[in-house]
Amino acid sequence: LNKKNLVTALDLYKKGAFDRALPLLQKVSHAEKNNVAAFYFLGLTQHALGRWEDAQKSLIRVLRLKPGWFDALFALSACLTAGQEWADALKINGQALQQQPNHAGILSQRAMIFLSMRQEAEGLKCAEKALKIDPNDKKAWLNKGACLMALERYVDAIPCFENAIKRDSGYALAYRNLAGAYMEYGRAQGRMAEMYEKAINAFDKALSLNPDDAVGFTNRASLKMHLGFQEDGLGDYQKSLKLNPYQPAAHSDYILGMHY
Repeated sequence: LNKKNLVTALDLYKKGAFDRALPLLQKVSHAEKNNVAAFYFLGLTQHALGRWEDAQKSLIRVLRLKPGWFDALFALSACLTAGQEWADALKINGQALQQQPNHAGILSQRAMIFLSMRQEAEGLKCAEKALKIDPNDKKAWLNKGACLMALERYVDAIPCFENAIKRDSGYALAYRNLAGAYMEYGRAQGRMAEMYEKAINAFDKALSLNPDDAVGFTNRASLKMHLGFQEDGLGDYQKSLKLNPYQPAAHSDYILGMHY
């Protein structure tokens, strides 16, 4: 029965049916305390569902059963990053990097961790190294662009996000970041009218691909309000707060927009 449940759960996982895979994986891991595959995919499933702490526990269990396993280190670093535990994420990422120093995915992940720790220059080096290894790594292009944005090199960031989109035309996060780059470049260069129109178009594309992106709606709302489209901007703030009510800045901007 456990083997059948595991096979069924893996099939559901591959299809993206994480909520259905989760209880089956929990059953198998509870019944078989040393089943590496069950705990590994349980961790990945919990990560996909945003249950970072549970995912970390499952993957730590995997590494106790199979010390130093690269895939588990990679996955655990991703969970720690998602949970904003940057120092631990960097440590685990480093252990994986020691095993495979020319792994583009690990280097790209390291770039994101450094960026989150406000070490943008180090992040940029990692992203560029990842792209030398694999020029088609869309996440590396995204992370390189994000590092350049943090360094206020907006004109250099724009083609990075465009390159990410060339690798994946459905990459919503790249469109959202591209919109941000257009906005900042427009402000810096005094080309707001031209760049803001491009930014709106990029936001529209991002939100058509991911209509549950609260941050995307907040950012587009701010831009629309700046351009004088108050009613449309307030509408975006409403959508954002409906998706995620716990946004103090968005909430205050929405209230101010209603009364001024």
